[in-house]
Amino acid sequence: MAAGKQKKRIISSTNSDQHRTGKKVKVQSSNYLIGLKSRIGLKWDDYQKRVVPKQEQVGILWSDLAPFIDSGQKHCSGLADVTYVPPETFSLENLRSVLSYEVWATCLTEAERKFLIQFLPSETDAEENLHLLLTGQNHHFGNPSLSWSSSLCYGDIHPDVVLNKEKQIRVDEKAYRINLSNYNSNMVETVKKWKKIWLSCDDSEIMFR
Repeated sequence: MAAGKQKKRIISSTNSDQHRTGKKVKVQSSNYLIGLKSRIGLKWDDYQKRVVPKQEQVGILWSDLAPFIDSGQKHCSGLADVTYVPPETFSLENLRSVLSYEVWATCLTEAERKFLIQFLPSETDAEENLHLLLTGQNHHFGNPSLSWSSSLCYGDIHPDVVLNKEKQIRVDEKAYRINLSNYNSNMVETVKKWKKIWLSCDDSEIMFR
């Protein structure tokens, strides 16, 4: 019975968060942007000596919302929103038993299903894709739903974690651009040297011997 109550609580909370998050990404107004809460919840540690972030949080980056919004904020970086999940979620391996196709078909209303399904690609069979995703089947060399839910349960999309990942991506991109620029500069200098030798050489074939 306790397990049933736990599952029901997770389902209820997850459905509520999905509906709330989904609704926000479709509202194109200043009220939507004001409604985002990107503050990370904090608490005292076990020794009451320092403040640490709460674990039962999920971070949503601006880059995650970019496909669904049409404003200047779609080019922003950092946290767009922080939402809470039941602590019991982190004791699960993934959310397959919670976010299942059975839950989709029986626990959501027609209006909720219609609302959520609009976020799927319109050029494909949404119902078929939902069945593949929520039943854990292979979908284009993997299962995004299963991967995401596993990441959630293992704390890999905690606000601090996603911020660190985004920061590392920016560092890697900067290093890549610098290396590419250095490579191009070296190539240009090499070509200039070849040109100088070519122009100063009486017999150009000597260069290639």
